[in-house]
Amino acid sequence: MLSLLSMGIIAMCLWGQSISATKLCRQSRLGYYNETEFNRLSFFWCYSYLVEVPKVPKGFHLFVYPNKYEHYITDIISKKLNKTYHSGMDIQTLKRDACVVMTVDECERVKLCMKKAAGCCKEELMGKPYDPESKKCPRTWDGYGCWGDTPQHTTVRQNCPKFIGLSVITEMASKTCQTNGTWYQKGGLEWTDYESCSNAKDILVDVYIILGLNVTSMVFLALSLVIFSSNVRLRSQQRIQIHMNFFMSLLLSSLVAILYDIIVTYEMLTTNQNYITTHMYQNTVGCRLIAALQYYFTTTNFFWMFCEGFYLHNLIVNALEPLRTIFWSYIVGWVIPIAPPITYAVVRIIYSDESCWSTPYKSTGWIIWGPNVLCVLINLFYLIQILRVITHLHSHSEDQQTKFKRALKATWILIPLFGLHLALQAYYWPPGTEGQIYYRRFTLVVRYSQGIFVCLIFCYFNAEVKTAMKDSFRKCCAFTGNFLDSSIRSLSTTMTSDGTRANSLQSNRASMQSQRTSKCSGKHGRESTISNFTSHDTSNQTVKYDKKGDYISVPSKDIERQESEIL
Repeated sequence: MLSLLSMGIIAMCLWGQSISATKLCRQSRLGYYNETEFNRLSFFWCYSYLVEVPKVPKGFHLFVYPNKYEHYITDIISKKLNKTYHSGMDIQTLKRDACVVMTVDECERVKLCMKKAAGCCKEELMGKPYDPESKKCPRTWDGYGCWGDTPQHTTVRQNCPKFIGLSVITEMASKTCQTNGTWYQKGGLEWTDYESCSNAKDILVDVYIILGLNVTSMVFLALSLVIFSSNVRLRSQQRIQIHMNFFMSLLLSSLVAILYDIIVTYEMLTTNQNYITTHMYQNTVGCRLIAALQYYFTTTNFFWMFCEGFYLHNLIVNALEPLRTIFWSYIVGWVIPIAPPITYAVVRIIYSDESCWSTPYKSTGWIIWGPNVLCVLINLFYLIQILRVITHLHSHSEDQQTKFKRALKATWILIPLFGLHLALQAYYWPPGTEGQIYYRRFTLVVRYSQGIFVCLIFCYFNAEVKTAMKDSFRKCCAFTGNFLDSSIRSLSTTMTSDGTRANSLQSNRASMQSQRTSKCSGKHGRESTISNFTSHDTSNQTVKYDKKGDYISVPSKDIERQESEIL
């Protein structure tokens, strides 16, 4: 009986120990604490990580004596404020006083760090009790991020925290669980790789690459749209109409991407102080609206790729039943893509409304990328079907090499149109490894140069488009020539008519002058006048004849003046 009682007592003690273990939160380098103590000490941890590391005696390590954290941080604040703090004082008072000696930016970042630490502690307590026999690395808070139970021989990643100075929150931090079920250590202490979080210069180069490609794409796309829309022969074709909508989607997507990079990303990367004033930190309505538009136009790109694939597949595979209208493509390309971004926006507003939605929240990103990936997979099926028809169509009239060249050409042309080149982004190159930065920039070039390639293939180098533009140019030249010819003829006729009128006026004036002269001098005077006229220098005179056949002389400047007045 006593043995049963003792066994029951031992079982209750063990049960109590397991319960107590579940009530503790873990700091990766300092051990386990209850929730109240964890939240209180998080102020000292965040202050030392983000603002100022306390000076300790040589050979002394705070991680070896974690209780000294509170002493040294309190001593720093008391010296700056010339104020004495007793042990175990209210942490809210100390935090308020500390914000007096810190900048506004530092104070806000420390508060955000404490908030994340408290949230991590709650997650640790809400999860299932940690089982040491599972050989998993235990859930923990490392001072910057919260890491859950992780299987052995596994590397986990999460976005960089935004409260680290000059942090690039779109980059990823990583933590490795070793084969023995313990976290990777460096210098005898657990270590998390946050090096990529402060790599702002490399990310800034990526931003410049994206901006350059987007601007170039917009120029190419805008010129292509002008060419298509200015030619009646081209814009009346269904295929060209689908091209025009796809090009417009790419153009708008590039425009919104440029706005986001300039307004949000560039500001985040170049702000050394007062990070709390950035759009990213404040999570403004404007930056969230731009993010939603970016998600929308990214989705329209994929859906218009699907429309391109569907139309071309139907044109080749079902040649006897062509589509009578493409109204359906406007619904698929512009209306249906509204649903995923709106759904994603609602989810983010409810569950994770921060950082302009630039970082993913759990698996909610598949709300956007799920339909997009589906469009690419369907286009892959369409490409296979099109290649099958092309190769079988000429199976009897062409040799194997010619069929291969034809299929290869079709594949090269259709890959950027169907979006299949984006599959190159599927591989995830671990950050910090050799060659990762070059692969990342290669994928950026592949992704953001799609507009350039489709313009070159389907507009500038397209034989049908070049022929249509040559015909339009010839018609334009012919119209211009005919217009100039008719204008010249009309002008010549007008000048001839006006010249005749001028001559008539001048002849009448000369006749009246001759009559006045004859009246004054008689016949002798007339002969004298004619004699004087014929002997006068006519270098600046214009000889005209009147209706009676008499010739007169009128100054050239007067003729020109009259003609100019008539014209």
